[in-house]
This record gives sequence, structure tokens and C-alpha cells, in this order.
Amino acid sequence: MPDFRDYKTVQRWLEEPPGRGFQPVREDPAAKCEILEKFCAHIGVDPDTLIATTTDLVPTGSVERNKQLKALKQWVRAQELPDSQATKWENHIRGFFIKNGVKVLVRPYGDVYRRSPGERAARGLA
Repeated sequence: MPDFRDYKTVQRWLEEPPGRGFQPVREDPAAKCEILEKFCAHIGVDPDTLIATTTDLVPTGSVERNKQLKALKQWVRAQELPDSQATKWENHIRGFFIKNGVKVLVRPYGDVYRRSPGERAARGLA
């Protein structure tokens, strides 16, 4: 198995982009690589395969992206991290997806938007 940083998608994630665009991973790249490596081991694929099978350009029309993003949420939840740390880990992996051209849509504030009108009113959110 090659060094984890030898994967093209990991190199793209860590590199300084020319011109405008996403910033390189500057905040503790070793820790971020370790998190990504653990996630890849959990789902059983290397980073290059992960990106190759989750882009919108996959002709099979499968929903691999959604499957992998759900797996990410489940994996982070299973780590039993404090909320701020769990969010940070998810964002690291999402950043990897985004930097490699995968669209990542996130619905914020699920506890607010997914409640029934009665529940929102009871909490003073209506």
C-alpha cells in the first residue's frame, strides 16, 4: 500500500491551488490526513477510489455520493466525539470531497427545519 499522501486526491486536497479557489490544508495536515485515512479504512476504499466513485460524472447513475456522505455521518457519530470535534471531523472529510470536485450539499439546522409546525411552536421557533 502506498503512503497515504501519495494518492492523487490527497495531494490535490493538500496542495496550494494556483490563482483563486480553495485554500490548501494548512491547519495540521497530518491530523486531517489521519482522519481521512481512518474514514477510508472504515468504508474500505482508498481516497482515489472514493472520489472516482462519488463524482457526478459516474455514468452508472448510482447514488454513491449520498451513500458515502451518510456513511461519514454514521462513522463520525460512532466515534462519540464532542459536538464541536464531530463537526470538525465531518468538515475535514467534506473539504476533501469538495476540493476533489464532488458536490456536497448540507442541510443546516436539521433540528429546526425538520420539526412539525406544532413542535416548532412549542419551542418558540414558529
